[in-house]
Amino acid sequence: MQRARCASKETLSNYYKELGTIMTKNNLHEQPHKIFNMDESALQTEHSPGKIVHDIVVKPQSVTSPRSANVTIIGAGNAIGNAVPPDYVFPGVKFDRALLLDGTPPGSDGQCSKSGWSNSEIFKMYLEKHFLKYVSHDVSGTPLLILFDGHRSHVSLTLQDWAESKNIILFILPPHCSHIFSH
Repeated sequence: MQRARCASKETLSNYYKELGTIMTKNNLHEQPHKIFNMDESALQTEHSPGKIVHDIVVKPQSVTSPRSANVTIIGAGNAIGNAVPPDYVFPGVKFDRALLLDGTPPGSDGQCSKSGWSNSEIFKMYLEKHFLKYVSHDVSGTPLLILFDGHRSHVSLTLQDWAESKNIILFILPPHCSHIFSH
């Protein structure tokens, strides 16, 4: 219900109007390579199926580990289809690159948080250490525009100040509407 209210025609119209204003002001209409969409998705490290196929004589059992945790994947791509390699947020304190990134796409990186969830510090680290490594950006030139889900765990004054110093515009998607913009 909340998604429906937030995704109203008026909300989306205002969003696109403001986005258009920012794009015009910063000469971004003809520079789609400078416009990025960024999102994250959490994956559970263990699976608990809804159905279990079993023999009629044997009683079904499902085993779930108490250590089950989330791994968050942060991804970004620009309006011409270029993707930044994924960045992973693993649960824990120490990041073992060889172990945790084995088998991931080339250029992948990651870090740890206690929960495996992203937060404003991790989001800033992702932008600073990973995202900018794969994006052609001259701080004195046309700004980068990053569209992203503005969950409160991502946004901080420190992040906003850092983005401004790097000539990056952080433009938040309307609340509860990322499902609309990701299709």
